Amino acid sequence: MSTLRTTFGNPFPNLITAASYDPFYLTVSLDSITEAEYLANDFSKITVENYKTLALVRHELTHWIDHVGTLWGQKNIVLLLNAMNAWANGDEKELWRIKTLDLSLSTDLLADYYDETYFDHKGSFKDLWRYEITCGARYGLDGSLLPDRPLLFTKFYTSKGKPITRVPVSVASILETNATFEEFAVKAAFVGLIQEPFAQAIEKQGLNREFEKLLYQTGLTVYSVVAHLTATPNHITDIFRTYQISSSLGTLLLNTPSSVLAKQRYDGGNGVAWDARATAMVKNGDIGFSYFNMMTNLVKTYGKDAYSVANVLAASGLPDQGKLELEVLSEMAMNLHELKAGPFTLFGTYLLNMGMEIYAKRGIDGKKAAIDQWLVEKQYFPDFTFQDTLIDTDGVDFKTALTKVSTTGMMSLEERWTLFGYYEQKMGDFVKICGV
Repeated sequence: MSTLRTTFGNPFPNLITAASYDPFYLTVSLDSITEAEYLANDFSKITVENYKTLALVRHELTHWIDHVGTLWGQKNIVLLLNAMNAWANGDEKELWRIKTLDLSLSTDLLADYYDETYFDHKGSFKDLWRYEITCGARYGLDGSLLPDRPLLFTKFYTSKGKPITRVPVSVASILETNATFEEFAVKAAFVGLIQEPFAQAIEKQGLNREFEKLLYQTGLTVYSVVAHLTATPNHITDIFRTYQISSSLGTLLLNTPSSVLAKQRYDGGNGVAWDARATAMVKNGDIGFSYFNMMTNLVKTYGKDAYSVANVLAASGLPDQGKLELEVLSEMAMNLHELKAGPFTLFGTYLLNMGMEIYAKRGIDGKKAAIDQWLVEKQYFPDFTFQDTLIDTDGVDFKTALTKVSTTGMMSLEERWTLFGYYEQKMGDFVKICGV
């Protein structure tokens, strides 16, 4: 079993111990199965033998795709590799890039301090939660409030009005919603294949219980919040449809430049203080607020359950899909030029070019083409580790590995663990002394 980093914040949630995705090493860990068990699966079709493993793989593969194949993810890859290049180059004037990376990851996560739990409560489809939208201010590095950088919260209550928890609407929630949709798409497809009515009803009941746990468990609300922000205004009771819409809008936002989000329509009329903070979040291109506001605009303009890329953009006064797609591709091309010279430049160029291909196939909201065939062809695929994976770095020569990646852009898994592990530690130590 591989041990992954803990130094920097990880916006890709690890809600289960069976598998995880790590955006520092860009690898998927399937810690519940061996490599032989994984290879024994035929992922070209869903069967009773493979659907649970396939659902797990699809979940984690989606995290990697969102990291490599969206505009948001590509910008984070540039931040990561530029920070590593800065340290590798020994350029003290460029080390600020390490702190920028740390702040970006923390902003996407928005966890820990900004979460508040009032009491542990498990709701259900028969005991629904309620919520209200609130707004607060972030804190700066010196601990002072930043009135120009507010953030959106969702506060959940029991059906009787007792406060349960308050969570920020973050990129992490969108990422988990995307992965959850892909996971449950496999499970729902498997249920649909069952011919015997009673057996199908049992499996469907089990699937609904999984959804119920995800939506109405206190500790998971930071990751399910956007599903609530979708279901309630649209009056949707079909949870799978809720996640389908949530994933589509979430992916659209991950691909939309912040400069475009800054032009979205906000109607106001919610009080001076609220409107001032909402206007600031629009100006900042805040993804969490954009999800709430653009969903509100969509329902207000086109009615319930009217999602389409065209409707979302039109309702918020943004460019049409064709113009937006060109702008996204332009920004992705700019990311290539943002890569700074260093040993990881070629590796970054390879990742970003592959990500642009993924974006073109997947579409701006991720629903243009399913990723099913990718599992079979492995055309776009991350590195995997398994329960029995032993990454032996003892035989890796650091300088040789660094020269190899610098000249070819390629690394073995052992070489990546050696190089990235070293820079992770050094960069983490640097973050700790900033401001001291």
